[in-house]
Amino acid sequence: MKRAKRDTATITEQFTSLRDTRIERTKKHLLHDILVITICAVNGGADDWP
Repeated sequence: MKRAKRDTATITEQFTSLRDTRIERTKKHLLHDILVITICAVNGGADDWP
């Protein structure tokens, strides 16, 4: 079965041009992971951080 050509980009593709300016030794999580979690939280209705 052939897959249809998609007209949208994945989250990863959308943010590949972003540069992570954090200090290397202080990074606990990948920037991509932080962005995906943030996008999912906002889509789920998050509007505050405890």
